[in-house]
Amino acid sequence: MSIIDLFTQDSVALSERVSRGMQAFYTEKDDVAEFDQRQLLDKLSSLSIPEQPLSQDDYMDMVDETILPQCSHLASPTYLGHMTSPLPHFIPEIGRLIQTLNQNMVKMETSRGLTLLERQLLKIIHQQVYSFEESFYTPYLRDFSQTVGIFTSGGTMANITALWVAVKKARTHSPQVKKWMIVGSELMHYSFDKAAALLGVELVRLPVDEHNRLNLESLRQQCNACQQKDIGVACIVAIAGTTDFGSVDAIDQIASLAQDRHIHLHVDAAWGGAFMLSKDNRALLNHIEQADTITIDGHKQMLMPIGTGMLFFKNPIDSQVIRHTAPYAVRETSLDQGRFTIEGTRPANMLYLHACLHLIGKQGYNELFNKAMENIRCMARLIGDNPAFELLSAPTINILGYRYIPERYRGKTLSPQDNVVINDFNQRLQKIQRANGKSFVSRSKRKFANYDEQELVFLRVVILSPLVAEEHIRFVLQDQFTIAQELEKTID
Repeated sequence: MSIIDLFTQDSVALSERVSRGMQAFYTEKDDVAEFDQRQLLDKLSSLSIPEQPLSQDDYMDMVDETILPQCSHLASPTYLGHMTSPLPHFIPEIGRLIQTLNQNMVKMETSRGLTLLERQLLKIIHQQVYSFEESFYTPYLRDFSQTVGIFTSGGTMANITALWVAVKKARTHSPQVKKWMIVGSELMHYSFDKAAALLGVELVRLPVDEHNRLNLESLRQQCNACQQKDIGVACIVAIAGTTDFGSVDAIDQIASLAQDRHIHLHVDAAWGGAFMLSKDNRALLNHIEQADTITIDGHKQMLMPIGTGMLFFKNPIDSQVIRHTAPYAVRETSLDQGRFTIEGTRPANMLYLHACLHLIGKQGYNELFNKAMENIRCMARLIGDNPAFELLSAPTINILGYRYIPERYRGKTLSPQDNVVINDFNQRLQKIQRANGKSFVSRSKRKFANYDEQELVFLRVVILSPLVAEEHIRFVLQDQFTIAQELEKTID
């Protein structure tokens, strides 16, 4: 096959091969064969560039045999451990459209009308979040020197950009301040550590309350201490859906404090922000519109693929703080969205949003989140009714934390040493469950106030897929119980 053939040959046969491979993949689970990392590394070590290109059939044979069996079955209804959503059937076809068009969203001349479509989509979601009247957006639709939001490759890049805006604003407003801080709860995503390191500021993680929300008194004390030491607080971070527990900070009270002290408020709603599209659950995000910037990650709960983050500016003028131009590309007077993004070249991933808004709609999203909340409450109830498990965090949205309690420790006041043993037990339980591949939950480790701030290992469940039913939830818990029964025999 010549290089020309790769551009002119019909791809229908290859598309059919990919479809068959994926269909076979989705009918299996991770327990089909034990994942042997060492064996796979040995096999991959022989990988090399062939002198002659393979035929498409030979290549797909290799993919079917060596690659697909090693992939995680994230869409399985018994896989309840990560923030990666299953994808509707139309998404791969939209992906094919995006890849075939291969538009570069950094610059309008490499994306033409898609730049205007992207700005309109950002405006639509911005209006869902901030509830501004249509008249607010009239200047925005004509003035391309600013934007209400940007698309990014994910929540991390959105959070980094938000803090970049906050720090630049703070340094411009108070150039005499030599040291700056970013303040939030101990449950902040680790992307904020990256942002602080990149921006040369200190990140302060404060305690949470019994509901896993940023402790307001600790926040006030920290702001007061900074003021007394001539340290600037460039940004306060509130979270709408913590990674560990799905908890939502008291945004209204945090916003009031931030406004009184003229501090930028960023809300990391990478997980919970999509609830704004659900009329029955929108109240979970009350007061989010008071934030100066908001991160929403489309690949988490909007049923979009990985690589679809968004950042929104309450005041579009804030986008000008980070605007950059170049004489050969994103010029000062251009209409290019690349002026506002850290990333340069970007694919037209906003077409995923366009498709989801039209093919799922508000009704579909409302149904999705109602189902998710029904499922997470069901699991919390099943855990609460079973003395073998301890519910560590009642779900605010569709994430919860719990742990298995070995029989000899049930019904007693647990000592710190007891919790050390239980920590080790739950870590082993989760590892065995993962290796067996019949079901999956993730695990984390945090301090808990009702255990005198002792650090506990716990099992973490995330439920979004509408394909999950009570039978799957019961299966996951039973799988853990069966594994635990064997593990109990090993406790000294």
